[in-house]
Amino acid sequence: EVSVPVRLAFLEGLTAGLQRANSRPTLPEPGIAVLRATMEGGASNPPLLAAAWRLARLFGIPDGAGQRQALAAATGRVRDASTPLVQRIESLRLIDLAEFSESGAVLFALLDGREPLPLQQAALELLRAHREPGVGDGLVRAWSLLSPSLRSPVVNLLVYRSAFHPALMSALEAGALHVGELNLDLEHRRQLLRHASQEIRSRAAHFMSDEEYSNRNAAVDDWLSRLPDTGVGARGRPLFERICAQCHRVGDLGFQVGPDLTGMSHRSVEDLLFNILDPNMAMNPAYVAFTAETDDGEAESGILIAETPDAITLIQAGERKVTVPRSRLQRLRSDGKSLMPEGLEAGLSPADLRDLIAFLQESPSRK
Repeated sequence: EVSVPVRLAFLEGLTAGLQRANSRPTLPEPGIAVLRATMEGGASNPPLLAAAWRLARLFGIPDGAGQRQALAAATGRVRDASTPLVQRIESLRLIDLAEFSESGAVLFALLDGREPLPLQQAALELLRAHREPGVGDGLVRAWSLLSPSLRSPVVNLLVYRSAFHPALMSALEAGALHVGELNLDLEHRRQLLRHASQEIRSRAAHFMSDEEYSNRNAAVDDWLSRLPDTGVGARGRPLFERICAQCHRVGDLGFQVGPDLTGMSHRSVEDLLFNILDPNMAMNPAYVAFTAETDDGEAESGILIAETPDAITLIQAGERKVTVPRSRLQRLRSDGKSLMPEGLEAGLSPADLRDLIAFLQESPSRK
């Protein structure tokens, strides 16, 4: 009997050849019987079943009861957290052969921080092949649950696939997404402002520009106009210790939770002021705050720094690390905000802020 790997290679090779030839030849009845038997016997081997199913569709062979039963079983395996991860991913590729009205719900449900990261990545990769506008809507709905490592590829999909532009703009207009949490670089913004449809360009212009800073606001400009020309770094140090050191480090001072602020001499006063007063202006996805809700009703917030198939780890102020087993996660979500709160300037004078900025600018670079 021909081994499974050889049968799989034959089926995949024949499928690839027919796709390249862009033809749909007629398969004789004996061939149809062999293909159906392969599908019926492949229920315990999702890759073999998927390969036979793809080939059957190229020949125009209607789906049978066997495929429907295999699809239901695969869906059950994917949703069962006790199933080995490799089997869940294999089954996911089988589910993708169903009509998108069925498979889409399963794929979107896996874009959830409670799921192992490789499974989330596999689901996103399968979604990438679909261009229906509804995929954009689904990605937007899943945004708050996405792991940080998935956010950048999702942003690329939303920005560079025109069918998804309406979903992106509608989410921004409704406040479901914020420009800062998307961390749009200059090319992203220019894609929406210069190369999208006229309607999208007009809608995008309400939220961004193609200048270096896209979120200037009157309050920040007002503070900038009142800052003294110079500051004293020695006076800024105790301000840093009181306000910033629980989450930022300068040299050996403070904790490494948010970005390391050592060596800021190259950053302008204006640049640093924007980051202090508007921490959500443009966030690196690695520093977006997440909240983990557990099955006992508790919640922990912090920056997601590690994921395994079994647990996630958050880091909080003071470098406190919290590990939560995935089995206890009820929900992992992000509100699109930085862990650094807004309003840190409360109680500070313009001179205080200028001293704090001077301290950051005077800190030496790391060797």
